[in-house]
Amino acid sequence: EVEAGMTTGGALVPGRKLTLGITLATDRWFSGGTRISLPEVPGLVIVQSEQFAANASERRGDQDWVLQRWALDVYPQREGEFTIPPLALRVKVNAGDAGDVEGALNSPPVSFTVTLPAALAAVTQWVAAPAFSVSQRFDRPLEGLQVGDAFEREIVFEASDVLAMMLPTYTAQVEGLLTADQYKALLG
Repeated sequence: EVEAGMTTGGALVPGRKLTLGITLATDRWFSGGTRISLPEVPGLVIVQSEQFAANASERRGDQDWVLQRWALDVYPQREGEFTIPPLALRVKVNAGDAGDVEGALNSPPVSFTVTLPAALAAVTQWVAAPAFSVSQRFDRPLEGLQVGDAFEREIVFEASDVLAMMLPTYTAQVEGLLTADQYKALLG
């Protein structure tokens, strides 16, 4: 058996990490590794960040079943309606006297809607994360700088549950910079 569903736990906004849960179940046992083929869906980044599933067992009627629970990270890049098509799952299970059987299963498709809150409509960049911080460090004190002095500035963005590629871009805007010709003119 294969089940699939989206675990959200709150508002679905662009950039926020969502979890696509896939559960495989058999009344035998898995005898090999499961391989998941990730689809490409426009407007979504889908990542398999864990190499292994969470394994479990449960009693169904008079039978014991073995389960694999996979969690895939899904990052919507825009608002809209999305459908993740069936994922191809390559599995290998023991079939008793027939030995190991290998084959492909497909998960059911999963649909969901991502909305852009009114508060973000005019914002050009944001980070949808449970925790986000920005810090900066200079390689020397800035007090007493003279024309022509150089310093190094390091800016660090840190966020939880966000891929690095989804952090905002930063372009330094420094006022008072001189061109080489202006600097030479100042020196006389």
